[in-house]
Amino acid sequence: MNMNLLDLIQDDGFDPDYKGSTNGGECASPCPFCGGKDRFLIWPNNRPEKGGRFWCRACERHGDAITYLREQKGMSYRDACALIGIKSGLRSLRSQPPSRIKKDSTGLSTKTSVDPPLIWQRMAAAIVQEGLAGWQTPRGFDAFRFLSEQKGLTWQTIVAYRLGFNPAVKYIPRKLWGLPLDNSKKSVWLPPGVIIPLQGCNTILRLRFRTDDPDMRYYIVPGSSTAPYLLGYQGPNRPLVVLESELDAILLSQVVGDIVNVAALGSAQARPDPFLDNEARTAPLLFCLLDFDKAGETASKKWQQTYAVNYRRPILPTGKDPSDAYKAGVDLRAWLTSLIPTHLQQRRIP
Repeated sequence: MNMNLLDLIQDDGFDPDYKGSTNGGECASPCPFCGGKDRFLIWPNNRPEKGGRFWCRACERHGDAITYLREQKGMSYRDACALIGIKSGLRSLRSQPPSRIKKDSTGLSTKTSVDPPLIWQRMAAAIVQEGLAGWQTPRGFDAFRFLSEQKGLTWQTIVAYRLGFNPAVKYIPRKLWGLPLDNSKKSVWLPPGVIIPLQGCNTILRLRFRTDDPDMRYYIVPGSSTAPYLLGYQGPNRPLVVLESELDAILLSQVVGDIVNVAALGSAQARPDPFLDNEARTAPLLFCLLDFDKAGETASKKWQQTYAVNYRRPILPTGKDPSDAYKAGVDLRAWLTSLIPTHLQQRRIP
């Protein structure tokens, strides 16, 4: 049976809402790439010969069903065409033996991300630097209280991970980021909110904003790397904790980062890059703490299928993520270390 983009999104654990008849029918769901709530628009009947079209209003990812399968699932063009039942080149892969078609229905495939250009990295570093001063504004003080009271982060941790605050909307020309010109968008929009950078080796590879907008809690600046965020990495052979949110990951790194490595994916549907894949395979224990909701449970099954030997899915004492547990008074360090054998609790040397 042929599949369209709506089928693929539903198979990935999302339940898109019907929004109207635009382009033959428009649906919306959280973005599988950046996690933006209700910002991922799907038109399954637009360009039906390609399985439909999508566009995220937050991270600006766009394309058809083939694009989705290649970028989200790591499939080749030919295999993507085969899955949605269209012809690739002169022949349809539907007629080929099943062994020639890559199976992506179970488990995880890795995804190699591309670093943004140097001009983008320099602009991102400037935004991060400005964000440090943003904490001193009235809105910045309120945001710090939110991170402290709701997310459990100390000021020392905020500084260590170079979190910042943008107090007002900014528009920066795309050419200053090294991004291609877009007739409909000549500038990059930066919303008010907490700035969460992905730090590389003395550089910035991604900017994610945590906003107050209930319809778009998170926004990724176009051009950002899609790599997972491995926080405070202390070398191999340590238990590994995988989560969705960077803020949850920063919290766990703060309270138990001397014993475990912590990785944030950004969304439940994000896939590991080759480095994280190797860490997941070689870690003595892999704790999958993707959110305890429908999307997180669906994605966690794929992690289990891929890393069955060391995979663990411990249930939080309360809530759907570590932040919820922290707000409820759970001692996250005591809870997590109780799950780790003593001989694996080798503390990091300061």
